Amino acid sequence: SQVDALAWANFYVGAWQEAKGELQASLPYFEKAAAKPSGDGMGKLMLGHAKRARSKAMRLAIPCARIGQLLVPRLIVGGWQLSSGHSAHPEGNDVHSFRARCCRDLATATNAGLHACDFGDIYSGVEVLVGQFVRERLDEAKGRHELLLFTKLVPDLDRLQTFDGSAAREVVLRSCARLQTDFVDLLQMHWWDTSIPRYVEVAKSLLSLKAEGRVR
Repeated sequence: SQVDALAWANFYVGAWQEAKGELQASLPYFEKAAAKPSGDGMGKLMLGHAKRARSKAMRLAIPCARIGQLLVPRLIVGGWQLSSGHSAHPEGNDVHSFRARCCRDLATATNAGLHACDFGDIYSGVEVLVGQFVRERLDEAKGRHELLLFTKLVPDLDRLQTFDGSAAREVVLRSCARLQTDFVDLLQMHWWDTSIPRYVEVAKSLLSLKAEGRVR
């Protein structure tokens, strides 16, 4: 039909602009195609592509800073408040409902272009919660590469005297397992008492995790 032909034309012009690296120029065409998608199977593709392009455009609009080779947006989603130990939640003790709501909120933020999430192994339950969100995205065939997961290595104060590279590795691998991913994009280390100088040794040991691809 004429409507389908127009939708196809807008979609392919958008795809051509995107292939040239002109994402902002491609977005209006994807939006037009999605507003009146074709009635065939391509219609769903048009809707999905417009949503993906919109999210990507939002991400590109957020200023970034470079940490090593990693480009980090200056606006990220904080996970501290998701910890049951740090704030009260309307779901009370209903952990299932609480995590379901948080996953929906994280999906909304990601779809709006806020694809970086910061949390820590010390934030009770947050890595598991984010891992549930990651799993749901993978189940929906959405890529892990679209997310930036930032966690923290925070050894307990009473463990600092004996905490070493082996212990650090164990914590990072546990974080990856909780997050249902093979790697974290950024690992931040906090050491409660710098008068205990082992933090230099532990920090150096993290380079081996980077070499393995466990930390970007």
